[in-house]
Amino acid sequence: MHNPVLTIDELSNIESGSWFSKLSQPLREAILSRAHVRRLADGAMLSSRGASPDSWCGVAKGAVRVSSVSLSGKEITLTYVEPGVWFGDISLFDN
Repeated sequence: MHNPVLTIDELSNIESGSWFSKLSQPLREAILSRAHVRRLADGAMLSSRGASPDSWCGVAKGAVRVSSVSLSGKEITLTYVEPGVWFGDISLFDN
């Protein structure tokens, strides 16, 4: 199975993020050495409410839309997570 790698631009986006750029070089290298690159189609669901948190994500390209469904059933966009930002299910949805 082929494991995709980050392009130069994607790696630059990750490395220049406000959180990641403040880490020591050895820690940045350790995180990236354990990372798995996932490429999602536009509009694909990354996670859903109630799903067990199983990943921590850094956005390398594009944006991740965070949304919720209102009581009336309407989907509401809460925010967009841009390149260079890291997030996980707990940090987004825990109170």
